[in-house]
Amino acid sequence: MEIPVMENGERVGTLRVSAKGLYTLFEARLPPAAALSRLWLLGKNGSAAHLGLLAPCPSGRVFSRRLTKLECSRLPSAPMTALVLPSGEKPRPSGKAEEGRPQSSPAGDRKVNAGPRLPHPEVTWRNLPDGSMIDRKRRLLALPWAGEKLPCGVRKILRNGKEYWLFRY
Repeated sequence: MEIPVMENGERVGTLRVSAKGLYTLFEARLPPAAALSRLWLLGKNGSAAHLGLLAPCPSGRVFSRRLTKLECSRLPSAPMTALVLPSGEKPRPSGKAEEGRPQSSPAGDRKVNAGPRLPHPEVTWRNLPDGSMIDRKRRLLALPWAGEKLPCGVRKILRNGKEYWLFRY
């Protein structure tokens, strides 16, 4: 399957999606750019998922990543386009890929769709001596949040009046 890649409202390449054994392989070659950029996959229903960072190479930028079936289940079910945005920006909530205009997100309000889902209220957390919490059944790790900028793929949650970084492992 081939998915068009959009950057600044223009088509700049194609994202090729193919089966490779037990994995799904995502590959793209794009023209060079000065800024560090990331690739997002956008669905028809407006959903977005972060695929990864574009690596610079002598001929431009390349992207190659293989995902398991579980990782692919978190991607939009009907991918429409791929979108290239500068690092630190995310797609518009409406999911309009045709415009391809980036939207900056405030430093403390970064939530990425590719990150872990917010836990259900019935999640059984186990407190660890260092102040972190773990839920082994759902493979979630919550680390105390110190007010820094959230990394990609991490969500901020509030539990017992304290803020935590939520990771899936």
